[in-house]
Amino acid sequence: MKRYDAIAAGISHISQNRLRAGLSILGICIGIASVLCMIAIGEGAKQIITDDIEKLGGSNQVQFWTRTSIWKNRRLIRRTTERYTLEDVDSIESECPDVLFALPKSDRMRGTITNRDGGHIYFYVEGVTAAYSQGLRWKVQTGRFFTENEIDSAAQVCVLGATAAEELFGKATALGREVRIKLHWRQTPIRCRVVGIMTPKGRSLRSYYSLDETVFLPLTTHLQRLSGDHYIYGFTVFFKKDADVYRVIAYVKEVLRKRHRGKEDFIGYWIPKGTVRRLEHIQQVIQIALGSIAGFSLFVSGIGIMNICLVSVGER
Repeated sequence: MKRYDAIAAGISHISQNRLRAGLSILGICIGIASVLCMIAIGEGAKQIITDDIEKLGGSNQVQFWTRTSIWKNRRLIRRTTERYTLEDVDSIESECPDVLFALPKSDRMRGTITNRDGGHIYFYVEGVTAAYSQGLRWKVQTGRFFTENEIDSAAQVCVLGATAAEELFGKATALGREVRIKLHWRQTPIRCRVVGIMTPKGRSLRSYYSLDETVFLPLTTHLQRLSGDHYIYGFTVFFKKDADVYRVIAYVKEVLRKRHRGKEDFIGYWIPKGTVRRLEHIQQVIQIALGSIAGFSLFVSGIGIMNICLVSVGER
């Protein structure tokens, strides 16, 4: 029998038994689709987390935050009084090996930002250093970021997120314009000149707000003129690619213990690499579970297709 005759005979048989052929094709499609969905779900979840970490500066970082209280079995044991300082960050940069640089930051608080035309927004205000845009790989769309001189002198300048600039000034240019910022309704606002606008960044999975809805101030300006705090909320340590993250954390804790009289209960941290590893472990578990389901689906579909084939052969 020639190939053409075989194909013609097969098509003729399928057309004569449409229901049987349709069920066979459906079984094959369900088995293949279950395997493809299993792969897509696992890879998609991993890619989402990886992209989000890259959005915040990459996985070669450790974010340190302040533990204000100690809990055990859902009960408050005690509160902590130690806080990070700018001198702590300077010591970490100079004393810890494998550390490229550290970015201190103030506590992120909502504030009222107004312009001379009466426009106002209620967005987050954050104090950062000159290396912030470099660390987070966040480019300036228009203008520039802060300089070291502005950080040292606590200059009254600010950089706006893309959404903040649009809400305040619309399509008009915001560079060189003046805004007034305050954190509390009784507080006297400080005047700041806009020196830059950031490129759109979007929303992060670890935050419930858009990163573009942020107004940045020099860290010293935020501490001295706005919040009045003498400490920082946390800092981010960026380290070399081939460095061991837990070794970096150990060095940072050692420096902090030296500077805080042996105390370390106030030190909290988050490791992006650890999140990726946990995600990979979860992905493996999901793949095993979905793989088992997909295998069972293929097995059942195979039995159904085999029975239909046997019936077809018996009829012929």
